Amino acid sequence: PSPHSPVFVPRPPSPALRDAMARRGAVLLPACLLALCLLGLGPAFVPPTRREAVAGLAATLAAVAATQPAEAVTTAKFSFFGFGDGLSDPYKANDADAYSPYSQFSNAKDAIYEKGVDSIVARKKEQLDDSYRRLEKIPAFLSRKAGEEVKSVLTLQTWVMRSNMEYLSGETDSDAFKKARQFFQDLADIGVANVQKRFEDGREAYDRSQVTLREWKDMVNY
Repeated sequence: PSPHSPVFVPRPPSPALRDAMARRGAVLLPACLLALCLLGLGPAFVPPTRREAVAGLAATLAAVAATQPAEAVTTAKFSFFGFGDGLSDPYKANDADAYSPYSQFSNAKDAIYEKGVDSIVARKKEQLDDSYRRLEKIPAFLSRKAGEEVKSVLTLQTWVMRSNMEYLSGETDSDAFKKARQFFQDLADIGVANVQKRFEDGREAYDRSQVTLREWKDMVNY
């Protein structure tokens, strides 16, 4: 050929083809090794029946390797942070209709728990009545300048009252919920005045809290 004639360069195999060839080679290699081991057993002269059995075994293994499912020879599938279609995706363990791929909880539409059940509402109101009775002792404690008693009542009751009142208030953007937050701000003002030994200011904050509490009760039909 002349120096200027084109040179044929074979095209390299595609990544998918290389991947399939690697998988097929990985399956054929153990089959070939098994056949060689069986051929090496016993005397040098192998009876025809045994040789045919070994050849048949090798042919069967080769046929199994050649008939791999289409899914096995395709490129790998990956999933990133729960989004995608990875074959071994750990997020697949979650429910398909979960509101978030990061949540281990089921969809709320099939939940057994229902908010607003009469028995739950009655229990929370009973707990609130007990908390309100304890708050009624605060004016007497402020009059005696008994700061530790005031602190004890506020510390023990605030968390329980907040949980129950927020439950009865409904959604976080409702007027009742905002009124409940205002009530707890009044209680916080009592605590600040008590720590600073401004007991008259603490009594004024208590009176405000009672007005706020009555308004909240009207909103939630308490």
